Parts: sequence; structure tokens; C-alpha cells
Amino acid sequence: MSDRRIVLILGMHRSGTSMLARLLAAEGLPLGETLLRRRTPDNRHGYWEQAEIVAIQEALLDGFDRVWHGPGGLLPLPEGWLHAPETLAAQRRLTAIVDREVSGAGGVWGFKDPRSLRFLPLWRAIIADLGLTSVPILAARAPAAVAGSLMRRNRLGRDFAEALWAANTITLIEATGTDVAAVIDYDGWFAHPEAMIAHLRRAIGLAEPAVTRPGAGMLVDPRLRHHGGDAEAAHPAFQALHEALVADAPHAPATGTLAGPIEAAKAVIDAIRARDRTSRCERTASDS
Repeated sequence: MSDRRIVLILGMHRSGTSMLARLLAAEGLPLGETLLRRRTPDNRHGYWEQAEIVAIQEALLDGFDRVWHGPGGLLPLPEGWLHAPETLAAQRRLTAIVDREVSGAGGVWGFKDPRSLRFLPLWRAIIADLGLTSVPILAARAPAAVAGSLMRRNRLGRDFAEALWAANTITLIEATGTDVAAVIDYDGWFAHPEAMIAHLRRAIGLAEPAVTRPGAGMLVDPRLRHHGGDAEAAHPAFQALHEALVADAPHAPATGTLAGPIEAAKAVIDAIRARDRTSRCERTASDS
């Protein structure tokens, strides 16, 4: 195992990746200097994303017509995308950024960008090229809560928002399997934050702080818990997938427990995708 480690903070948009990154930064995980920390109405503590990585990955998604919150967000990346010229150019830039950040941080560095889950094969290549040890951390949040947030912020329909959650979650699971350092259930932050931070510290290998820092409970903002238990229930197949994912949290799910829920969720995604495609075709025909 390499002493040079990269912590991948992974998860669907609106799943608590920003809070996870902020808490890990408070515990001493270097996240670099070009962080998007500006407060916004929909993210009161900032996004905590590495600005250069966000720009590169956003451009890739746009170039492949796979903008995450658009119709292409439900589609797989185009065949051959990993070896496309634009991907190879992005890989060179990302490799240089990661090498710079890990070296500058003294060997352990992490970053958060929800777009990364679409590009995990690319990240595996970058990590291998640099001889790094990867430490994947998965942020998980109930699909109804994620959909509620996307409906409010991005004006998405409920079915489409839930399908986006499911499609991205499946992509993440299939790319990482059970080889993850921790699965962080969003609701757990509000129930036992100190225990979750302790588990993360062990999983990542963070040194004990030399000075006393505010406890995780002091940094968890209860105002962030929108769309909680009173939210409209998600599709049963999507809810079952989430429950299987977090069943052993913060530990990875047991091998084989996700196969059935994934297949059931894929069938629902296919139905929503087909329905949306039919609706677009009908609108196009009526406009012509």
C-alpha cells in the first residue's frame, strides 16, 4: 500500500457530500486551496469542491451531452468515452492537479465532486498512474430527500429526480462494489456525529489532532436536514436500494446484498426513461 493516499468523497448531488467534506476538513484532511466555499441559498456552508476538478468534469459531461441534471443524466456515457481525445486531455490535466495536491498536502489529500461518480474508471487510471492508494467514502441519503432537494433547487419532476438518484447511485455502486472505506448515511450525522467521525478517522488513517477541535456535533447544522421523514415516499424499488446500501453503515454492505435491489431499480429507471422519451417525441411532433 502506498503512503500517498487520495480520499474520494463520492455521492449523488444533494446527498451530503458537502457536509462530509467540510467535517473531514475540520478533522485535518487537506482539501486544497481552490475550494468552492462561497455560501449559496441552497448550500449555506459552501460546496467544498475543488474548483479546477469541477470545471474539467463539468466540461466533459457537457461535451458528451450528459449534463447531470438534464435528460442525458439518465444515460450511460458514450461507448469509448474513456479513450476519447477529450477524456485523455482531461486525464492529463487531472493527473497534474492530483499530483500537485497530494504532494503539497504531504501525501494525503481528498476531494469532493459528485460528478466524479460518472468518471470512476478515469479516476482509477489516474490513481494507478500516480501510484496512490484510494480511500473511497460514499455519502448516502434517502432518495425521497434527494429528490425533494432537486425538485426545489433544479425544478425537476419527482420521478425524474428519483431516477437520477437511482441511476447515479447504481453507477457508483457498480464502480466501487464493496471496496469502500465507509458508507456515510446522511441521517446518521444528526443522530451520532461523533461516532461517525471516529469511524472516518480510522478508515482514512487521519492522525489524532494535536489541539482540541470542535466536536462533529458542533459542526452539524440541523437546518441542513430538509426533506426529512415527512417527505413523500420514494418509489419502493429506489427506497429498497437505499436501505440495502446503508444497512451496515458506516461499513460497506455485505457482498451480494445489492444485486437484487439494483436490478429492480434498473427496471424502474428504464420505464421512466422510456416514458420521458415518448413524451419528448410527442412534444416534438406537436410543435412541428
